[in-house]
Amino acid sequence: MKKHIPNVLTLTNAFCGSLAIIFTFQNDFKVVFYLVCIALICDFLDGFVARLLKVGSELGGQLDSLADAITFGVLPGLVVFQYVSQMENICSQYVPYLALLVPVFSILRLAIFNLDKTQSDSFKGVPTPANCIFLISIPLSGSLISVSGEWIIVLTLIFAFLLVSKIRLIALKFKSYTFRENKEKVVLLIISLGLLFYFKELAFLFIIPLYIIISLINTFFNKIKTPNSSLSS
Repeated sequence: MKKHIPNVLTLTNAFCGSLAIIFTFQNDFKVVFYLVCIALICDFLDGFVARLLKVGSELGGQLDSLADAITFGVLPGLVVFQYVSQMENICSQYVPYLALLVPVFSILRLAIFNLDKTQSDSFKGVPTPANCIFLISIPLSGSLISVSGEWIIVLTLIFAFLLVSKIRLIALKFKSYTFRENKEKVVLLIISLGLLFYFKELAFLFIIPLYIIISLINTFFNKIKTPNSSLSS
């Protein structure tokens, strides 16, 4: 039975994403947020448990991508679509449909990730879970961040592009436990905990941009340290 435990966790991720889609069209974005949090935990645990029990399989890898496509790909696009389509004074009734580019680019990113073997230590482009948790937090912002529907769509399109961009983002995997080798991850985690304590559900509106900024700074300094790495390779 133990070989099925990771797959059950993966399928729970897919179930939470599917259920969240239903609550999206009921405009219950807070429930959507908590369902995605459960899905994120399952998405982390399925791989962890598979490695712990040594029961990794090709089926598990396929299920993981399909579940992620639902929860972290289709769902955030529908959340933005539903939220913006109900806003007043948008310039066109067709503007919200641009949010559906998020599922398109998310699925493309997942396919690229499955074929790219260079993304074990860092990511190329924004991971779909990070993109999802950022976008589904927007409807929760209320008066904290008051912007028009058009600007929300512009922001959504930027993040859709970042999904398949070439920018290098740090992966929160600790191969050692020294601060010197993990300083950017430790800084990100400490600040993120502070933001979560202060802003609660809205924290990811700040954590994800912070994650991107710290990753860009880390990439910049790594290039300075190894200016001739590209020539030697």
